[in-house]
Amino acid sequence: MPSKKQNHNAGHRKRMYAKFEQGHLAPNSLLPHEMLEMFLFLLIPRVNTNHTAHRLLDAFGSFGGVFSAPIEELEKITGIHHRTALKLRFFGELFKSLADSDDML
Repeated sequence: MPSKKQNHNAGHRKRMYAKFEQGHLAPNSLLPHEMLEMFLFLLIPRVNTNHTAHRLLDAFGSFGGVFSAPIEELEKITGIHHRTALKLRFFGELFKSLADSDDML
């Protein structure tokens, strides 16, 4: 009987959510690329976003760099298409507005 190829990514998102849920009260319970990866879950459904998160942080240096990068530069990153770049910039503007207001969480 032929063996089925094991999918190492199966359940990855579920494991990431569980890791966050178990450690969300602990400082730095997620690594920076894991936080960005989980954010990308919202923008890029059904795709492994781990490598994309690493590429974004490598290219732009920080969360602030990612969320403030020009759309054209974001689109140069493998895994980031125009719509995703637009969403990243939108959230960057949202985060900036929240940080500048009295409505900060």
